[in-house]
Amino acid sequence: MDAKQFSTFSDFPGAEIHREVGGTFSVFGGHIIGRNLELVPNRLIVQAWRVVDWPEGIYSLARFELTAQGAGTRLQFDHTGFPSELAEHLEAGWRDHYWAALRKYFA
Repeated sequence: MDAKQFSTFSDFPGAEIHREVGGTFSVFGGHIIGRNLELVPNRLIVQAWRVVDWPEGIYSLARFELTAQGAGTRLQFDHTGFPSELAEHLEAGWRDHYWAALRKYFA
């Protein structure tokens, strides 16, 4: 939820993230955009999320749930509502551009 940190860990400058419910975000040079639907500090982020080349008005739901686990944090992620034919592409994108980048950032 921090534009500067997102730009740093993703190695893609220019992220814009408004950190309130209803606030918009734009990451990866505007390729991924959306709006924050629900925010519970340090616990939950729910976003209406889309790739800009999807048909107008089509959004998916990205849910990030965080729970304390020992000295760290457990992240449970769920992404639903996207066009089914994009499942493999989106899975690879999350893996390569989010999860691998975050592991490297926090290493």
